[in-house]
Amino acid sequence: MHERQDQLDRQVLRKAGILTEVQLRVVEDYQRSVGGLLRDIVVRLGLAGPEEIARALAAQTALVVDRDHIAEEYASKIPLKLLEGYGVLPLRSSEGVVLACEREPEPLVREELWDLLGARLPLRVVPPGSIAGLLKELSRSRAAKAGAADTPPAASRSPAVLSRFRKGT
Repeated sequence: MHERQDQLDRQVLRKAGILTEVQLRVVEDYQRSVGGLLRDIVVRLGLAGPEEIARALAAQTALVVDRDHIAEEYASKIPLKLLEGYGVLPLRSSEGVVLACEREPEPLVREELWDLLGARLPLRVVPPGSIAGLLKELSRSRAAKAGAADTPPAASRSPAVLSRFRKGT
């Protein structure tokens, strides 16, 4: 279930020098016995902190945080208030769609987000504040689309039709 994510984590944590080969084997043995994500087990065993892991993963992945990279088909599945509250946003990257976050979400939050998305997108930590600006743009964009849906078609913009539309009749 977590195989692709765990494989990437293994490579990054070894390359970054966070885990030795022996520590990695201990983590994998523990994972086989209790299950769970490799990165969560590394934290649980006290081998590294979540922020240290997040920095190593972010450094490994070229992730562009801008409006053009928002994966709207996933972002639209999560209410804006939740995106803002958790500081997350689905983005397109060189490895596919990832869930960019300003800090590593707690395991229960991560599961909730994955349930809403209908997919277990890999998590990538980005610099603080980089998602907040994009969420403001996304909010304006959604508001503009909602406003456009309230506008009558151009062919029916006669004064009589417009007055009925404004009154809601």
